[in-house]
Amino acid sequence: MRVIASCIRLNSKLNKEVTIAWQQVAELNCPYEDLFMPLPGLNVINKPGFYAWIKATQQSNALKKVSAAVINSLLGIDYCIKFNPLGNEVHKESEAAIFENVARYKNIYIKTCGEFGEKDDVYQLFRPIEELQQRIDERVSRYSANTIGLHIRRSDHRDAIANSPLESFFILIDQEIARSSETTFYLSTDDHTTELQLKQKYGKRIMTYEKDFSRNSSQGIKDALVDLYCLANTRKIYGSFNSSFSDIASRIYGIEIEFATRKSTTSQLV
Repeated sequence: MRVIASCIRLNSKLNKEVTIAWQQVAELNCPYEDLFMPLPGLNVINKPGFYAWIKATQQSNALKKVSAAVINSLLGIDYCIKFNPLGNEVHKESEAAIFENVARYKNIYIKTCGEFGEKDDVYQLFRPIEELQQRIDERVSRYSANTIGLHIRRSDHRDAIANSPLESFFILIDQEIARSSETTFYLSTDDHTTELQLKQKYGKRIMTYEKDFSRNSSQGIKDALVDLYCLANTRKIYGSFNSSFSDIASRIYGIEIEFATRKSTTSQLV
C-alpha cells in the first residue's frame, strides 16, 4: 500500500501512465484484485518473471553500469531506480532523484518496497472489494462510541517486540478504562497467544476478527486487510513501535495514533 500510494502521488504530479507490478510472494500471497477495487489512473499487473533481470542504473563501477544499461535496454527499460528508504544499499537514490528521472526518461522502473514523495495521505483512495468491505462493516457495527484500537505486532518484528512489550499496552488500556468504564478495544495482532492473553485479562472489552494468521495464503492476506480496516475505524490507535501496519491504519482516515513503548508508558506513570 505504501508503494501504491507513492505511485498515486507520482501519477498526480507528473501525469504519466503508471503500471504497478504486483508480486505474490510468501509474505503476501494474494492477487491485488482479490483485495482492492481498481484505482483510477493506475494499472496493476502481475509481476512478469523477466522483471527480476532489471538492474539499477546507478552502479558501483563503470563495467556494472554498462552491463546494467545493456540488460535494461533489451528489456525495454530506459532507467531503473532502486530506492531503499532505509539507505543501507549501494544503489540507493534520493527521493528527489526519483521524480527527476521519471520526468526525464520515457520508461522508468522503480524497484522499492518503501514510500517516497510527500507524505500527504492518499490512503482514503483505497477501497477494499465488496466482500471484504461487508466483513469490515459488520465488525465495525459492534463498536461502542469509545472503541480504541490496539495493534500489537509480534512474530518476526524484533523492534516491536523489544520496544512495545505487552506491559506497555496493559498500562495504556488500564488508563483508558479508568477514564471511562464504557471503553472497549479492537485488537489487531499477528500472534494468537497475545490475542488470548488480552481476552483473558480484559474479557469482553476486547474485540477481534477471527482470522487466518498465515501470510502465505490468500485467505490470510484478505483477513489481514479486514483487520487493518477494522483498526482504522477506531477512535484512536495504540500501535507498535516501528510498525508500518500501525502507521497506515492511522493514516487511512487520519485518526490519532500513539506508539506504546517502554519510555512513553514509564513517563506517564511518573
